[in-house]
Amino acid sequence: MFQLHCRAYLVIDHIIPDAAPTISSSPENIVDPVLWQRLDDIVRQWIYSTISNDLLNTIINPDDKAIDAWNRLKDFFQNNKSARALQLEAQFTNTKLEDFNGVKPYCTRLKVLADSLRNVGDKVSDNRMAFQLLKGLSED
Repeated sequence: MFQLHCRAYLVIDHIIPDAAPTISSSPENIVDPVLWQRLDDIVRQWIYSTISNDLLNTIINPDDKAIDAWNRLKDFFQNNKSARALQLEAQFTNTKLEDFNGVKPYCTRLKVLADSLRNVGDKVSDNRMAFQLLKGLSED
């Protein structure tokens, strides 16, 4: 979502340098380096304002450019990918209907977990989703 936001405002190159050449491609390629710095600071503010305070305290550096903050944030999530996948896998496998107030919240939770697993590179097949859905049902 953040990359989409940056593309819409023509500042994607502040976090992904070769993604799309725009007026702000790099400070050395534009007429107004002050404008480039201003846009970079705005992108950095966006990054900082869209993450939790704990995460902000982990990545913040007043001397950073937006790309530095973005890369630090990206590295943080990619380095935790395996641990996150294990945690999500355990939740997915242990989700049972009896823990919910009906079938709809149960199915919604399984869908959210499956989507989260896909986001960390562990896609849940339709067969596996159906199997887990049935396995978590109660006798009733």
